[in-house]
Amino acid sequence: MTTEVQAALPSPSEKRKNPRSTLAVDARMLGHDAIPHHIQIMDISRGGIGLVAQAELQAGDTCAIAFDATVDEEPRRINVWAKVAYCVPLTAADFQIGVHFRDYDTHSRTHIEQLCGTYGLPVGW
Repeated sequence: MTTEVQAALPSPSEKRKNPRSTLAVDARMLGHDAIPHHIQIMDISRGGIGLVAQAELQAGDTCAIAFDATVDEEPRRINVWAKVAYCVPLTAADFQIGVHFRDYDTHSRTHIEQLCGTYGLPVGW
């Protein structure tokens, strides 16, 4: 992602339940079209992820997201199932998307909690 896109990121009006921390990670998203899309995760919290994608989604759509992150100095795969909270155009080709976690496996939940703890975010479910 270019710095121009990052600088253009709007702040959608939304009520966050959890504070977020910057996390720049490449990921894959599988949406309702069942086609894997490359995405860029921009931030994370206990409750969701902010991302940029070239696929437009609708609020309420569900998706699966997989990404690798370093947790306790080890690479870890994190898989989540999420629901789209918002999707706003960023550029002619990019969309800013916010998703809420709906489900995840036990390991992914643990890794998300560890990531949040690393960034000083509240942990504990």
